[in-house]
Amino acid sequence: MVSLGGNLRDIARLEASIGKEEEKIKGDHDALNKLADDAIMEAEAEVTAAKKRMADKKRMLKEEAEDREEVSADLAVAALLSGERDADKKRPASATTAKEAEKQ
Repeated sequence: MVSLGGNLRDIARLEASIGKEEEKIKGDHDALNKLADDAIMEAEAEVTAAKKRMADKKRMLKEEAEDREEVSADLAVAALLSGERDADKKRPASATTAKEAEKQ
């Protein structure tokens, strides 16, 4: 028959072994949590950077569109002014020259 003392020693060793395994598991769990937290922080940083790039790109495109609109408006005004000058050149100065212009 196995002695009671031997069984108690075996139980104590098993409990110690279980305690070591629990500590190991806790350490692994903590390490995994830290890795997950680091990955989340890195992903959040990437999202923030992407949002900033998108905002910068949007601002740049808006500025380009405003610049093009300004250039287009300037060209339209220039064309209108040029057309008025051309019309002034083609318009006869007097009624007699208007009649002469019609004959031609």
